[in-house]
Amino acid sequence: MPAKKARIRDAETTKLSILDAAERLFAERGFAGTTMRDLSEASGASQPLIHHHYGSKQDLYHAVKQRAVERFQEAWFDQRHRAGSELPFLAQGIRLFFQFLRKNRTLLRLAAWSRLEGDIDLWPGEKEALQSLSDEIRDAQGKGILRGDMEPLFVIIMIAAVTSFWWENRLLLKPLLRGFDKISGIDETFLEQISEVFLSGMAAPKKSLL
Repeated sequence: MPAKKARIRDAETTKLSILDAAERLFAERGFAGTTMRDLSEASGASQPLIHHHYGSKQDLYHAVKQRAVERFQEAWFDQRHRAGSELPFLAQGIRLFFQFLRKNRTLLRLAAWSRLEGDIDLWPGEKEALQSLSDEIRDAQGKGILRGDMEPLFVIIMIAAVTSFWWENRLLLKPLLRGFDKISGIDETFLEQISEVFLSGMAAPKKSLL
């Protein structure tokens, strides 16, 4: 392998290691509670090398949040591409967000720390992602698939709130839910029921034949 390509690959591996370590530590300790020394020890990269690839700690924090949003966008694109028209648009979105948080629980802690530390800014790329999802809902409303009197952004916020609450509190709530022998059964049942609520509530009213 040519030396230049080897260096590029090594640099990419190092950047990924730094980003992974930063996401984990920021989620565990928050931004203020994570030092550059912590990041260096966790990633195996020297502090000067971290600065070289990402700049300041704030810049690295920005990169962590940006990657999280990009991860969701990629998951959304992949699901829409695979699902086609097999699932109603809104059902796809609810299932995707639910499963995404199931696989990316660290992001819930990262978001919680962000709020506790007074960070009120949208994450990098979040505005564009919300606008894209809102446009899809608005398009479905225009086609008469979804009711047109609901603000698309409010719908997205409600779905995000319900699914986030579940993954943040599911273990606390499990003792209150009887009749479920396995936690996975609870998850799937909850997903089915919130999907039913949203799909029923958002369905466009059927036109009278009279």
